[in-house]
Amino acid sequence: MTLTPAASTLHTLGSSGEFHTFRLPVPSLWLDILQKAKAAGLNAISVYIHWGLLNPAPGVVDFGSFRALQPLFDAAMAAGVWVVLRPGPYINAETTAGGIAHWATSQVEGKLRTNATDFHAGWQDYVQGIITQTVPNQISEGGPVIGEYYPSIKVVRVLIICEAIQVGVCQLSYQGLPHTDTGLTR
Repeated sequence: MTLTPAASTLHTLGSSGEFHTFRLPVPSLWLDILQKAKAAGLNAISVYIHWGLLNPAPGVVDFGSFRALQPLFDAAMAAGVWVVLRPGPYINAETTAGGIAHWATSQVEGKLRTNATDFHAGWQDYVQGIITQTVPNQISEGGPVIGEYYPSIKVVRVLIICEAIQVGVCQLSYQGLPHTDTGLTR
């Protein structure tokens, strides 16, 4: 089956859950988890991405092994659930430093979790890596990654949520869809 986008993406979601892939670092098991979520009545899953795991040192962004996003996207497609990425950079999720890369706690001179220039610069490689990995898997490309519906302007904005940044979101792409679409289908 394929996921079909519609203008009312998040607006029509029945219910969604949370899945922390870094807590189950075995990508071959992710499909089972997402199938169970789907069987429980969920049609979307929100996923925190851990900055510290993907960006262990300045300039090093690692999407290998259990850090890879593609197995998550493939499992979501196979299970029939949508994905909302939440990469932070601060994710809380009961993680040390809220998922902030440990090198940033000592190498960033500005205040963390603000729009301080050096903090902003510190997470750019990480977020750009996520964007690169995610773009081919957006709803606009037939993938499972969705965003928010804005009924006042009748468009879908596909995004990843950057919670700690005052701007609020890191936009992946922007796509207008007719408001007459009926919703997400499988």
